Amino acid sequence: MIAENNFFKIKYKLLLRLFKAWINHIHYPMTAFVTEELIFYGLSLYRISLRLLRLFFLLKIEFFIKEIKVIFLGGCVLFSCATFADTAIVTPDNHTMLSALGIKNSAQTIPFADNEQISVVLSSSDINRLVVQGDKIQNINAPLGLYNAKNDTSGAVYITLLSTLPFTIYFTTVGSHNFSLFVNPRPIVGKSVILQPTSVSAVTAHWEENSSYQKILVKLITTMINHQTADGYLYSNAVKAKSGDFYGIADMKPLAFYIGSHLTGVVFAIQNKTKNPITLRPAYFYKSDVRAIALSQQFINPAATAFLYEVVTK
Repeated sequence: MIAENNFFKIKYKLLLRLFKAWINHIHYPMTAFVTEELIFYGLSLYRISLRLLRLFFLLKIEFFIKEIKVIFLGGCVLFSCATFADTAIVTPDNHTMLSALGIKNSAQTIPFADNEQISVVLSSSDINRLVVQGDKIQNINAPLGLYNAKNDTSGAVYITLLSTLPFTIYFTTVGSHNFSLFVNPRPIVGKSVILQPTSVSAVTAHWEENSSYQKILVKLITTMINHQTADGYLYSNAVKAKSGDFYGIADMKPLAFYIGSHLTGVVFAIQNKTKNPITLRPAYFYKSDVRAIALSQQFINPAATAFLYEVVTK
């Protein structure tokens, strides 16, 4: 038994040295981005290494296990980067490791101007969802046989790619926006892409100019209260906005803007900064450019927050 153990010890020490030499010989670009293809190759190799580890246990060479496990895991990642780095794609929302580990893959938001071409990575093995914020996709055009697509009632489109080669898809929306996507197919999880127009559609201007004024104001206030965007309006999150003082009793901070052709909706957070309850009325907030106002509540306790919705002219 002693002689057998010494035999395996010498054999696997030699194997370990050869494996270390092979790992040290690999050179890979340190700036390579790990894509989902690389992670999957790496995980596959790592699973193989675990099977070999079980074999090593059976051969009673436990003293090699920890060292070999670390080397095999490092070798899998290095081998993946060295072999497949030229396939790596740098994208604005590279969720490679998150997807490989089963973590939530958030939607990608891409702003666009009319008639702009946008480069996007979509799944070639799963369903992709595309939606235009505040609008509905009406028509798409691309070479036949490269994709399948269908719309839903919300105006989003679901696309299944049938090609592994890049190609262009042209889109037209109900709000008269036109743009194109240069699609790069990749064997990744399905993508959800939100396309955000940077200009107001012609339909919005027509609606504001030809609809009942009261109906427009009610529609805008209602959609803001329900955290929705009126058709054709642009949504902007007031991330960098600062709080303003409201007569020494409250702080007002803009949270969001809903931008139309002639009108803009604004949502404010109002925080009571006194030690006593305060009562607010819509009339307190009217100015020359304000066309409609609504409050989430008029009675605000100390340190509590209410929301103000207003429609102003541009």
